[in-house]
Amino acid sequence: MGLLIYMLGSTVALYVLFPVIWNALRRWLIAKESAFYDLRFLGVPRPTESKLKGTAVICGGSYAGLFAARVCHDHFERVVILEAETWLNTEDARRTDSWEQQAKRTRVAQYDGLQGTQPFVHDAMKQLYPNLNEECAAADIKITAWDWNTYFWGNYIKSPSRWYGGSLPKCLYAGRRGLETLARRLTLNHKLYPNIEQIIGTVTGINVNDEHPGLLKEVSYRDAEGKTRTIDAALVVDATGSTQAGIKWLKRLGFAEDIQQESYDPKMHYATFEFAIPPGLAARLPVPGGFDQESGSIFVHSPDASRDHRFFGLIRNEGGRVHVCCGVWGGGDVPTSLEGVKDYAKALVVDKPLPSWIFEFIDLLHEVQDSMTVHFIRVGPSYWNRFENCRKLPDNFIALGDSVSRINPVYGHGVAKALTGASCLNVLLQNEYSIPTGLSKCFFAMQATKIASMWTGPKLFDYAYMTTTPAAGETHKFGALLRWYMGHLQRLRIATGDEQAGVAVYRTLAMLDGASIDLLHPLLVVKVLWHAYWK
Repeated sequence: MGLLIYMLGSTVALYVLFPVIWNALRRWLIAKESAFYDLRFLGVPRPTESKLKGTAVICGGSYAGLFAARVCHDHFERVVILEAETWLNTEDARRTDSWEQQAKRTRVAQYDGLQGTQPFVHDAMKQLYPNLNEECAAADIKITAWDWNTYFWGNYIKSPSRWYGGSLPKCLYAGRRGLETLARRLTLNHKLYPNIEQIIGTVTGINVNDEHPGLLKEVSYRDAEGKTRTIDAALVVDATGSTQAGIKWLKRLGFAEDIQQESYDPKMHYATFEFAIPPGLAARLPVPGGFDQESGSIFVHSPDASRDHRFFGLIRNEGGRVHVCCGVWGGGDVPTSLEGVKDYAKALVVDKPLPSWIFEFIDLLHEVQDSMTVHFIRVGPSYWNRFENCRKLPDNFIALGDSVSRINPVYGHGVAKALTGASCLNVLLQNEYSIPTGLSKCFFAMQATKIASMWTGPKLFDYAYMTTTPAAGETHKFGALLRWYMGHLQRLRIATGDEQAGVAVYRTLAMLDGASIDLLHPLLVVKVLWHAYWK
């Protein structure tokens, strides 16, 4: 009898305590592995008299550089962005109708390509830029529900709107060109952020402080006229992107000589077809819910890697533009014409045929074929420079964005990664009155922990394709068990519409209040295994 009472009491205690322990663990992991809880600190300026002395020099003026500059404006007396492309200092680079730009980015291959972001990006930018809504409206960038209308292997999976009270978290629907132009216009608003200045110049190196060898003193650059100049620097931010120039500068001075890079090659390429959609055609396009439906994503096909290696998407972006994206892992060609797009969609390997309205949609695009532009992108190797493991770094140097890690862009993590780095810098500076000793090491350690999932997630799924070249010392078996589990979790969602599974996936991908353990909740694991066994 005593044993029975003990077992009953233990069961009740476990039933009561498990949710408490689980939720506490979730909160701890969210704080450690994401920047979600740190967003509330963004956009909070210091009083002018307590700003850090000197100049924060941002090397590079794309996403990472712009977000870093905006954060530094709240902490430093002066912020200088050094940007190599001359036209980025003109009104053309900040215009609201970005689709009419006369110049193009020469250092960003995917500038005219498909861009995806998460609610995390919207929430972070909203904190940094209080006028985000007004500027998005001026640029015809929709801020609306994050619902990609995704079909897994031809099976539609509904987003868990009921969990969010019928209103999903919001995100920005814009292509790379539109979103980067928006970020530049927001950041270089001299009325709101008078401490930020953008100078045209190519950074050629950094110089150490002779009196304090652990600090950098200045940044050297070649200006638009070809003259070599220097800027004294209280903080140096490497936002040079995939050129990873900061590593070269550091090594010349004896820093980061032991830096290691993890790299693998997904061997992916994709094409983005862009169309201008006039109101008359928009009204006739057979989109469920209408062309101006709540979500900017019209249709996204996610492949089953064991049967197919092709991605397909239809997205409504800024200015009523439609992006049609066709992507391939490994061998195989992407279409080069609108008729080829239709053949490509018909050839996708799916459990059930794609909705007929998709092909009607493609046919109607022939009416605006004269507005069509096509951009082909061959994705380079993914890499992660492990700054956090370096023994010797200057205290006033950080790197973020693609200077640290480049991820297969089809997963849409680039902007979130840059904002995460900017948030880490903000957290470390907010209570300091000078550059803290060890800032660099603390920053890289914090950033590495918070971007790790952005690296391992895409890598996990890229390794499902046998054409991917794995990182040194790894094979395609990396993550195989988790891929098997995720595949059956999606099958569970398709077959039953399981809300717990849907919420876990959505929260994880949205990069808001999702924890790394959500997909492995014991009850969910049991349901997935049960469904896998009895399927």
